[in-house]
Amino acid sequence: MLATFYYLRMWKIPSLFSYSSSATTPALLSAPAQLVAQDVGQEKVSAEGAQAMAEDNLLVASPYTSRPHLLDLTTLNGSQILLAKALSLLTPVTDAYATFTYTESFNWDAVFTCLAAAVKSEAVQWKEQFFYIVVFRSQIPPTTDRSHLAELDKAAHIEAMKSGGLLKYWFGKPDDDGRNLATCKQVKPPSYLQTF
Repeated sequence: MLATFYYLRMWKIPSLFSYSSSATTPALLSAPAQLVAQDVGQEKVSAEGAQAMAEDNLLVASPYTSRPHLLDLTTLNGSQILLAKALSLLTPVTDAYATFTYTESFNWDAVFTCLAAAVKSEAVQWKEQFFYIVVFRSQIPPTTDRSHLAELDKAAHIEAMKSGGLLKYWFGKPDDDGRNLATCKQVKPPSYLQTF
């Protein structure tokens, strides 16, 4: 039996970072290279993805690293670009993320330290703004054939990238009981949740 639940939360990032702004969005697209994670944890950047990143303003923002899965930074404003790049550092701090408290499951300190440094170095005026986090928790019996689920997830991710606003998508590996966690960060409420 498949058990899945999700919740949507608004994520308020206050105007902690108050620096005068003279940077333009094109300048932010070439923000420091250390903000871009080349190793996304679950798989290395594909050759196609690496070439696309070098040629365009694209960022690996999910476990999928081919071109249709990359985040086009030109579709974002300056603060969204910096947040997307900082989120490339997101990684779990516990192997029990599937059942652990969400806010304590990831290296949020590292993400926000990176974001604060980027805001300062790029002289961005960070105004209070809201983002959206979707948390998916699931339990699928360990004996289930999951091969088709990966293809469905990849197709859904491409659709999410086309609809815009997805800054980060992450999913883990199921634990011994088949429990898992997936999460995404977005600039607007995801349209696919409007049907629920």
